Amino acid sequence: MGELIQNQNNQDTFFYEQPLVGVIKVSGKSHADFLQRQTTNDFRLLSSERILTTVLSSPTGRILDVLYLFEDQSGNEPAIQALTLPGNAPATTSYFNSRIFFMDQVKLLEISDNYIHIDLIGPNAGQALTWLGFDSLPETGQLLTTQADAGVIRLFQHNSQLGLGFRICATSAWQERIRSSLFEAGVKELTHNDYEILRVEAGLPSKPNELSNEYTPLEVNLESAISDEKGCYTGQEVITRQTTYDKVTRKLVGLFLSAETPVAAQLQAEGKPVGAITSAVLSSRFGPIALAIVKRPYNQPDTLLILNEGENPITARVTQLPFAP
Repeated sequence: MGELIQNQNNQDTFFYEQPLVGVIKVSGKSHADFLQRQTTNDFRLLSSERILTTVLSSPTGRILDVLYLFEDQSGNEPAIQALTLPGNAPATTSYFNSRIFFMDQVKLLEISDNYIHIDLIGPNAGQALTWLGFDSLPETGQLLTTQADAGVIRLFQHNSQLGLGFRICATSAWQERIRSSLFEAGVKELTHNDYEILRVEAGLPSKPNELSNEYTPLEVNLESAISDEKGCYTGQEVITRQTTYDKVTRKLVGLFLSAETPVAAQLQAEGKPVGAITSAVLSSRFGPIALAIVKRPYNQPDTLLILNEGENPITARVTQLPFAP
């Protein structure tokens, strides 16, 4: 367990620099129509001061990527920046290219190396951000932008079903200045292990554990990234059927464990398999906990499950997310 998280107090503020940043610039006369056809949310909700969370889904409704979209006004033509899951930009760019038809006027450019993404987590985030030129915090869905000699800095609040705190998106030239400003403001840097503990405690899915082509968006609690008021998109039939006909038969839940257990451990109830652990950590607040995809009706709070790991089975109690004492 990370010492930083173990010793935190209620006023601590942290930052975490996301690895394997993914940024794709989508431009061209039909870029908006193209993105509308490919992803689950309604592109019409996007504006110059708004950000949109959406899922790139397969024909079977499974998750290929989860994207933050916002307008890029830095060039001479309308464009969108799509922020991908860590490390996904090359695969998502390739997939988008395979979906461009002869009538589409769309250009794709991966620009991941030009940017850094830093998440700011904690109650004093607003005070820390004043060091970066922001005098207020963005509301849910709002995008704030500031510009200086080193390039643009964008700031938004994470979708509460996807991330922690606030995301700072800046050109790479800002990296050392932002890190120095955060340290001067008393913000502590999280290790990857520390970040994972906070993520699991908050009940948030991540790649590759829960955000993968094993699951649909509805199975990992990404309802807010799906619009039921837009036209066709890839995977819509499956996702709509899950909603309309109550076909979400498994769901992401939290587990209180009697002992630590590895990811992918199988869960059983009444002598049959009912799910698997997708993320597991040792929390200073809750002890050993995990996220798991569990079939109904065994995904209801307080249901007791068994993990047949070794001679002494581990027990798991289902809980709602986020975790609470």
